[in-house]
Amino acid sequence: MTRSWRRWMASVVLVAGMSWSGAASAQSLSISPTRVVLEGRERSAELTLVNSSDQTLTYRVLFRRLAMSPTGQFQELSPEASGKFVDAFVRYSPRQVTLGPGETQTVRLMVRAPASLGDGEYRSHLTFQALPNATETPQASNSEALEVELKMRMSVSLPVIYRRGELGAELKAPELQITQHEGRPVAIVNLQRSGERSVYGDYELYYAPRQGLPAEFVGAVRGVAFYSPEQERVLRAPLSDDSVSAAGEWSLRFIARDGDQRAPAQPIAIERVRRLSER
Repeated sequence: MTRSWRRWMASVVLVAGMSWSGAASAQSLSISPTRVVLEGRERSAELTLVNSSDQTLTYRVLFRRLAMSPTGQFQELSPEASGKFVDAFVRYSPRQVTLGPGETQTVRLMVRAPASLGDGEYRSHLTFQALPNATETPQASNSEALEVELKMRMSVSLPVIYRRGELGAELKAPELQITQHEGRPVAIVNLQRSGERSVYGDYELYYAPRQGLPAEFVGAVRGVAFYSPEQERVLRAPLSDDSVSAAGEWSLRFIARDGDQRAPAQPIAIERVRRLSER
């Protein structure tokens, strides 16, 4: 018996700020800005979408509740999950967009927070879920075997954050591990965050062979999101100096970012440095 199925898949692979999935590249759809943070008297924001491909693209727009693992992977939570999420009071329009080649579209967000909303940071991820084009139709199959045609479709998510009240965050690095990966030195930084505020930015590593010598830049991890309420994050930074040692002097600096603006570097104390076997 012959059967032909067409399945549209949008499994999500997520990274620091935005997340992309599917076979289409990020060059097909650009979104600006890639993060939305509303605080103080800010109550609205706009996103600009641009279709740079030669095809018509259609997206459904929806909020998702996501939790981040220490390694930066996201897990989708149920819509009923408890926590501080903006989808309960942030409205947006439109709910679906269709962009022809070269076209742009504005998506508007508006905060409708109730007066009873408590202080804290609230976050959900606005997702643009690709839909099949109307011109694409299933193809018949003469094969006797079950045919499953997979069409990978792109989806993209970005964080929408709303902060109320005076919030803070502190970072520390209980341990830095030096190891080898494919013959090259790599630093694994175990971070801990406390407080009610997420942090986003760059982490830079500096090294001196011994105390008293000037520290030199040896590696960095950039554009890292560390969301509340998560308290642990693990970073992997390739190192440019093959001679680094756990016995040397190490320092870690965090540079908070807001769009193109970079805050002054903040030192993060490293409590312990040790060497691991090659991975």
